[in-house]
Amino acid sequence: MDHEGRLRICYVLVDYFCTLAGVAVFLVSYCHMISEPGCDVMSLWQIMHFPSVPAIIAVFSLLMLLIYYLTGFYIHVGHKSHMDELAGTLKGIVAGVVLFCFSTLMSGPAQIKSLDYRAIPMLGGILFLCVFMGRAGLTSWILSNRCHKDIGRKEIADYDPHDECDSLVIPDSMIAIKRFMDIIISSVGLMVSVPVVAVLSCIIKAQSPGPVIYSQERIGFMRRPFRLFKLRSMIVDAEPDGPLLAVAGDRRVTPIGRFMRKYHLDEIPNLWNVLKGDMSIVGPRPERQYYIERIIKLAPHYTLVHQVRPGLTSWGMVKYGYACDVAGMIERMKYDIQYLRNMSLSFDLRVIYHTLFTVIRGEGK
Repeated sequence: MDHEGRLRICYVLVDYFCTLAGVAVFLVSYCHMISEPGCDVMSLWQIMHFPSVPAIIAVFSLLMLLIYYLTGFYIHVGHKSHMDELAGTLKGIVAGVVLFCFSTLMSGPAQIKSLDYRAIPMLGGILFLCVFMGRAGLTSWILSNRCHKDIGRKEIADYDPHDECDSLVIPDSMIAIKRFMDIIISSVGLMVSVPVVAVLSCIIKAQSPGPVIYSQERIGFMRRPFRLFKLRSMIVDAEPDGPLLAVAGDRRVTPIGRFMRKYHLDEIPNLWNVLKGDMSIVGPRPERQYYIERIIKLAPHYTLVHQVRPGLTSWGMVKYGYACDVAGMIERMKYDIQYLRNMSLSFDLRVIYHTLFTVIRGEGK
């Protein structure tokens, strides 16, 4: 059996047991929901003692595997990104729920009348979380144990041979753990921030003409360009003569833009870049090619920062803050190199902790 086939078996097994776990969690949660106040709630062990319940759960999980297969998730499993997993899981769960509702409608009026419709979104939501977490966990484990075939992920390709950072190596396991955290945090952050973005969008539109979302090309992981999305904090065509960094009291910044920049609210759409895989929650801030060319002339080892995904926040932003010129960018880069040489989950949490206090105190520019 080839590598693709072994991976497919792993995903099928994970999907099956995660679906079993999701159904078990649903049964216990549903019993709590429908129980009368003051009454004893059945445990999972008691539920499983009912005739035919274990068989129904097992058969249901097998049917969901068939649905996952028919929706195409098990095709090219060795080349899936977390976004593919998210879309594939959502597609499979929605198809399963639709099929369940259709079979209920076809079974007759008595079944339709007895169906508790509150259970449908609950079952779908629990199954989605269990299956997606299982798939994402398996993918992260595979990445952390994969042979180092992609040398670009492990070794620093471009560096100054006279610089002390030339031996910098970033483990694949760290990359996998960070990506797993990025998906969870960005997904939750995007859902929670929807009302805030809606209000800010209305104010932006009312204060100045032009689009609400502003995009700009930045250079990311392995020097790949990507579009960075932000809420527009400046007037339209703020750089008619070429790239120009913002300074204190910049007249191009709109009133709501000044407020957003102070509390970093304009960077909320960066979470979409994180979810897509262009960025990470923690990592060196991405710069434009125009400034990168000027930085490298003075500090060739700047290319080290491209060995990881750029971040929504960084150790450089925490310790130095915004840079108003190339010299400031080079100074801030020292902290980013320090982060790269000491990358760990605890370091990321430390950066996030300090960033939250920076946002609360309104220290943005």
